[in-house]
Amino acid sequence: MEPSIQKKGSQDVAGKETVVGFDDDARSLLEKLMGGKKQLQIISIVGMAGLGKTTLVKKVFNEPSIVYHFHVRAWTIVTQEPKKSDLLLGILKSGFGAEIKDCSDMELSVNLKQRLSGQRYLVVLDDMWDSKEWNDLMLCFPDDNVGSRIVITSRLADLPLHVHYQHPLRFLSEKESWDLLRYKVFLKESCPSSLIEIGVHIVRKCQGLPLLIVVIAGILASDTTLRWWSQVANDMRSIASNAPEEYMETLVLSYHHLPNHLKPCFLYFAAFPEDYEIPAWKLILLWVAEGFIKIQTAETNLEEKGKYLEDIAASYLNDLISRSLVIISKRGSNGGIKACIVHDALRELCIKKADEVDFLHQMPTREHFVSESETRTSLAQRLHSHEVDEENFIRQLIRYFHLETPFPPMNELNHESSLEDRLAYKELSGPNMSPSTLKKLTLVCTFLKWDEMQKIGMLPNLEVLKLQFEAFRGEHWETSDGGFPRLKHLAFKFIKIVRWSAYSEQFPNLQHLKLEGCHQLEEIPISIGDIYTLEMIEIRNCNQAVVQSAHEIKEDQLNKGNDTLKISIFQA
Repeated sequence: MEPSIQKKGSQDVAGKETVVGFDDDARSLLEKLMGGKKQLQIISIVGMAGLGKTTLVKKVFNEPSIVYHFHVRAWTIVTQEPKKSDLLLGILKSGFGAEIKDCSDMELSVNLKQRLSGQRYLVVLDDMWDSKEWNDLMLCFPDDNVGSRIVITSRLADLPLHVHYQHPLRFLSEKESWDLLRYKVFLKESCPSSLIEIGVHIVRKCQGLPLLIVVIAGILASDTTLRWWSQVANDMRSIASNAPEEYMETLVLSYHHLPNHLKPCFLYFAAFPEDYEIPAWKLILLWVAEGFIKIQTAETNLEEKGKYLEDIAASYLNDLISRSLVIISKRGSNGGIKACIVHDALRELCIKKADEVDFLHQMPTREHFVSESETRTSLAQRLHSHEVDEENFIRQLIRYFHLETPFPPMNELNHESSLEDRLAYKELSGPNMSPSTLKKLTLVCTFLKWDEMQKIGMLPNLEVLKLQFEAFRGEHWETSDGGFPRLKHLAFKFIKIVRWSAYSEQFPNLQHLKLEGCHQLEEIPISIGDIYTLEMIEIRNCNQAVVQSAHEIKEDQLNKGNDTLKISIFQA
């Protein structure tokens, strides 16, 4: 209970908040607010929409110890298009109960600064989107070395302002999620044992997002029968998307605030399956292949002009992460982004917006390259026709080769143009780099014919070749002579090949052969074992015929006196 003596601005800004799972965060925030240096400190609470930033700060804002500690407490909401006058009036009204009319920004600024001078104040700027009014606003906050604090909540982690302490808000754990759902539905009553299992299943689908848990709890509370809860569990996607006032409108602000160049990159996540962990390199290359990444030399600074498209795409990904729209799921050994994921709530937003602007098209005749149960468009094919498909496939190869030349229109290169002709198409304006310098090549979802592999085999310096997810179409690859002179590493991943005809002479320097998820391949050519340089055959989750052929290759090599070849087999 708050003290009976009310200080200026100490009225409860939001009533009593039901807070679950923020105890540690609240303690940390309390320490930052009441402890530390006496100088004015700026603290930011960041995280995606619906994560509970405002709820956490409200809880702390109304703590009795905070009410007692600060002479003045003020709270104002920052709109997407903030006006300085609105911010000043909001602080004056919340902190001092002052109703001021017909004053200029300068007069309001002077008024606020005079009222705050000599006071230990706590000002909360809730849901800040940018800092264009920040520099002027900061002049209104005196620093009298009495321990004043400014708290900012934002979805943006890299606001261009000086923050002394940034607190990224985490998702709720499964237990915390269940505690919140149970409280919202039953208050202080216990949950019937018959609903616990399905209730836990529902909160797992919420993935720790408090806003979604509260929305779902409101729906569950209307009928606490097992039948209704099971129905909700099976239809959470449509339930969430059909609750715009409580839910989707909160998320859609994040989309509306995106600059135009980031919107297609964000909508692209709609094409991935739920909970799919997306390798960062793959996402970046697919964005480049789609033509989302452009170098506009007239509008970019000198530092960006020399960047490759992939570098710019990587900066786009970082920007989406800093806006709390994409989550880093894995980091590399160097601390870089290895994989990312989007929360299901944001994926639903992507799907909703993508449908509204006709960004994706259904292609039921072609299976999704990561999930055969998905019928939504394949990642590299938001397309209507075969003509555009072909252009897009070759466009993918040109990112892979790091060529920044404009892709020729289809009236200049027709369907009969060979892969060699297409790759040779370059303007004077193109970079000095060419496919002849390429050492590593990964093909994903390019749907090339196996005949085209002959041209790839002619790349003189190619050392690593990875074929993944529908890189080639057709059941049979008959390897041609005279190719792959320096190839050391060859990898197949989820390639629908049935027969592979090859001889040792066709891979004179191969050291490592990796096969993963090749469920239709009948066997590894036995002569592959005769490659003098071959050190390892690695098999992961392939059919038993592939495993058996690997054992036969090993036995054949032992009979020939070769005991150095290693076979590694992993079957989940």
